[in-house]
Amino acid sequence: MHKGLHSRYHKARAEGNLSDYPTLERHYNQQGTTPGYEGDHEAMAEGNIPTFVQGMKEFDASYGTEHSDDWYNAMAWWGSLSRATDDWKNLDPSLHSKYTSIQNNEQNYMKYLDARATYLGDKTKANRQAMNAAKGNVDWNLYKKTRTATE
Repeated sequence: MHKGLHSRYHKARAEGNLSDYPTLERHYNQQGTTPGYEGDHEAMAEGNIPTFVQGMKEFDASYGTEHSDDWYNAMAWWGSLSRATDDWKNLDPSLHSKYTSIQNNEQNYMKYLDARATYLGDKTKANRQAMNAAKGNVDWNLYKKTRTATE
């Protein structure tokens, strides 16, 4: 889905029809003044939250998994888009807070999975301690709440 949106953006740019990306100039200006900022990437992503959500739901359906609507939205907002766009800055503060909590918890969960894989590959005391510490950073209630479609 992400790569498909890049392709759509590049096609629109090549055809000179960037009406789907009305904030392009602002993003390019910021790219010129902010090291590491990818203006075309931000312009491509802005406004495509529903497309990202749809793609994640289709992916889950193909694997028989599901997540809450809040999880899908939080994941769609994740990344540089969430820090750079007016859409994110203007998002309702309660949603902003909720999505940030889900994003942070998902990041902690991924760190736990990495630490667990390291431990399973090399069962040392230090690796077990690192795995347990990472596991303790995950809010397991929030994790379980976001792994159902009933939120």
